[in-house]
Amino acid sequence: MDIFRSAWPDLVVRLDVWHFMRRLAVGVTTDTHRLYATFMGQLSATNFQWYRTDLNLIKSAKREELIYSNIQNPSDSDIQARLDRKELSLHCRRMTRSTEVITERIQAVLELFDGDSGRDTMGVLLLHRERIWELWKQQ
Repeated sequence: MDIFRSAWPDLVVRLDVWHFMRRLAVGVTTDTHRLYATFMGQLSATNFQWYRTDLNLIKSAKREELIYSNIQNPSDSDIQARLDRKELSLHCRRMTRSTEVITERIQAVLELFDGDSGRDTMGVLLLHRERIWELWKQQ
C-alpha cells in the first residue's frame, strides 16, 4: 500500500458504504456471532436517513390506512410499529448523512459493542478490541 501512496500521493480512494462496512467487519471475532447482524445493521443505519418529506407522507398514508381499518386515533408509535423496512424503501428516498454525523454515529456504535453490550450470552466479545480501533483509525 505504501508503494501506491508514494507513486500517487494525491490519489484519494473512496469506498461505497458496503465496502466500508465490510472493511470494518474484519474487526469482529466471527460473522457467526449472535450480535453480528445487529452490529452490521446499526453500522448501516449510521450512514443513511430517510427524506423527511417522504417519511411524513408515508406516515400520513399509514395513519389513514389504520383509521380506515377501524383503529381510531392511532398514535405515532402505532404508525411506526406498522411501517416495515420494505414499505419504507419502496416509497421513501434515502440520503447520506453528513461526514461529521456519520463519524459520530459509527464511533458510538463501536463504543457500544466494544463494552459489555458486545458480549453474547456466553460472554464472547463481538469485536477484537485492538483490531477494530486500529481499523477505525485508518478509515
